[in-house]
Amino acid sequence: MADGLRYRRIDTQMIPPADRFDYWRAMVAPLQLEPASRIPREFRVSAETLSLGGDIGVIEMDRGPATARWSREVGLAQGRLRLVVLGPADGAAAHWYGRDVPLTRGAAALLGATGGWWRVPTRLRGIEVDLPRAAVPVSDAELANLNAGRQLAADPVYTSLVRPALIGMVGHLEQLAATRLDGLAAVWTSLVTLLVASASKTGAGEAELAPARRLQASRFIAAHLADPGLGPETVAAGLHISRRTLYAALGTDDGIAAQIRRARLAAAQALLTDPADTRPIADIAAQVGLTSPAHFSRLFRRQYGQSPRELRAHPGHHNPDRRPPSS
Repeated sequence: MADGLRYRRIDTQMIPPADRFDYWRAMVAPLQLEPASRIPREFRVSAETLSLGGDIGVIEMDRGPATARWSREVGLAQGRLRLVVLGPADGAAAHWYGRDVPLTRGAAALLGATGGWWRVPTRLRGIEVDLPRAAVPVSDAELANLNAGRQLAADPVYTSLVRPALIGMVGHLEQLAATRLDGLAAVWTSLVTLLVASASKTGAGEAELAPARRLQASRFIAAHLADPGLGPETVAAGLHISRRTLYAALGTDDGIAAQIRRARLAAAQALLTDPADTRPIADIAAQVGLTSPAHFSRLFRRQYGQSPRELRAHPGHHNPDRRPPSS
């Protein structure tokens, strides 16, 4: 186990089914836990915790079926802040900061001193970072606003940096405990601080948010290449920002349309050099959102110095580093 990292796992699987619920209810008091049925034999919980040092930890849980309630005066109210990412759960719901939150598509929340509940008819999986409230400058009013609707889940710092980093830890807490990860507590404090500044629009300027927005734009483009209508307006709308903000974040001379074009051609090049892909070139062009074969061929030659047909005939002779002349 690496210095400063402490791992612990709790699983009710080894406890007789009839005793599991009462066992867990005693462990999580003063959380008010109630079974989803009169005989809670289906109830099960597994929990893994990784303490990072500095009173900061990561918790991964799989629990249910049950209903839990807590008051503002207990639990997280005691000087704690918790960033929670919950997976989709059929029929599940939660409540915090005076708002009902459906969990059928999952949810993201940053919780401080708030009462609430969650109700899970089957099972609920999630991972969270728990840290001292004093480590992150955020007011109760800001937390209430951050948890309104899906504001947090749409934030570029969350989608580009925080969520991938947290989801990437799922299933790996025990392995991480054996890895030397000096400063991981400080990293998570910084990430949550940046997230609060971004989502609350009170601390991070566009200069600080630009790297996250660029990464978010690249991922959105890659995921929507097949859409022939993909363009600056589409990307800006998908990221819930204005077109002006998008262009400011990119900081490039040729703009978002050129970035989309390069991404389309790079994806097409990879498909054309794949010996297992024998589809017609027109089909490959359509897959990357270029519905005119002639237009696709012209763009491709301009980018790579040869036609798609020539590349397919001689896949070892292409130049992946060639750039198009300025337009």
